[in-house]
Amino acid sequence: AFGSSRKVRVPKYMRMRNPQRVLAHMDSRTVVTPEQTQIKELQAKLEETHNDYLRCMADKQNSARIARQDVENAKQYGIKAFAQGMVEIADNLERALADPAASPEKRATLAEFNAFYEGVAMTERIMLSTMERYGVKKFIPAAGVDKFDPATHEALAQVTSNDHPAGTIAFVQQPGFSLHGRLLRPARVGVIKATAPSTPPTTTTTTPNNTPPPSAHTATDSNTTHNDTNPNNTK
Repeated sequence: AFGSSRKVRVPKYMRMRNPQRVLAHMDSRTVVTPEQTQIKELQAKLEETHNDYLRCMADKQNSARIARQDVENAKQYGIKAFAQGMVEIADNLERALADPAASPEKRATLAEFNAFYEGVAMTERIMLSTMERYGVKKFIPAAGVDKFDPATHEALAQVTSNDHPAGTIAFVQQPGFSLHGRLLRPARVGVIKATAPSTPPTTTTTTPNNTPPPSAHTATDSNTTHNDTNPNNTK
């Protein structure tokens, strides 16, 4: 047996020099049992179910957050239409108090009128205080100080002025109102516009007249001609 010349057969995977190819060859010959196949399928289903659970929980949390936000918005901004109506009443009260007929001089002469004026002023103060308690706040921009903000102001006109820079509020026509920080009505204002740059005065140079003055001979000729044509000069 030891002297036999028969060659020993070496398996093919043992003759491979690449270790990765050896392992792949051994794995390909591994027998997978039905139990192992079932375990892999159950693991895949479990992972899919877990992912579905996470997605459902995220959707539930988002839905709850949106519902809370909707309820909060309904509480805060559900009175928007009512607040807009109250703003118009506040405007009318302010116009009545700013009327020239209600000047301090005239109120000093009539005690009854002064009492009526004070009652209207108190009504305005109480109404604005009640509106502010429910989130409706009045704001008045400072003319000549505040800059025009398109988010909270409405420009009614442009005014030319050199006292303030361009974009500054020139006057306030109507105050603005906000509802829980959200704009309810913009303040209606006039805005100072940029003035055109002044051009320096242009100097005009006069060129001397090169036409020579009429000579004495020409003047004498004209006088002679005039005398000749005079009908009183008869020979």
